[in-house]
Amino acid sequence: MALAKLLSLKFLRKPEFPLITESCLHDLQASVRYSVSCFSPFNFWNRPMKIRDLEFEDDAIKIQVAEMLFAGFSDMSPDAWPGIREAMEEVEESFSAGRISVVALENKRAVGWAAAIRQYNGNTWELHPLVVHQSHRTAGIGTALVTEIESRVNESGGLTLWVAADDESGKTSLFGQDLYPEPLEKLKNIRNTNGHPFEFYEKLGFTICGVLPDANGFGKPDIFMAKRVRRLK
Repeated sequence: MALAKLLSLKFLRKPEFPLITESCLHDLQASVRYSVSCFSPFNFWNRPMKIRDLEFEDDAIKIQVAEMLFAGFSDMSPDAWPGIREAMEEVEESFSAGRISVVALENKRAVGWAAAIRQYNGNTWELHPLVVHQSHRTAGIGTALVTEIESRVNESGGLTLWVAADDESGKTSLFGQDLYPEPLEKLKNIRNTNGHPFEFYEKLGFTICGVLPDANGFGKPDIFMAKRVRRLK
């Protein structure tokens, strides 16, 4: 069965969603991993990139975003979206009230996606999630998406944009450590040991503002970062 047909909304919308069997999902997820790993970095290179709202009617693009989300976190945070089903549910939730959802397109194909959630009466928004196609990373797409989210939050009257950056796979010096009884002291000496995104966010002006020890199991913390996006008068 073709991927687009299998993941079409008539299959994914509840209560019809269970029509996708677990064996089909397993085969589909394996094919997504393969297709992402074989995706040529030159397929869309040097073509104009466009960032716009992800629309509910963007059926094909939503499928691409779900594939990208599943594949993009399968190694770093495998429990975040363990399958295509969960990834598509995350995409669908981005159309709820109090949400921002923007997609980066090259040649009408999704190469990045970012969303944000309104919190604290709109004073604060959470950046969740952010993903860039593996073949297009380090090309400035993630920066452009975060900048777009910041602009949208600013326009809405929001003051702060924050993001939670888990370490579930040994990418910082905090991994595997008992952070108690003084987690903030250990946080001061955090080091990036294997490509954790906190340094990416620091380059964009975010500041580490907290840590939740054992958020994902012992020694697997969640690192909180925030940035003021609206200038105070």
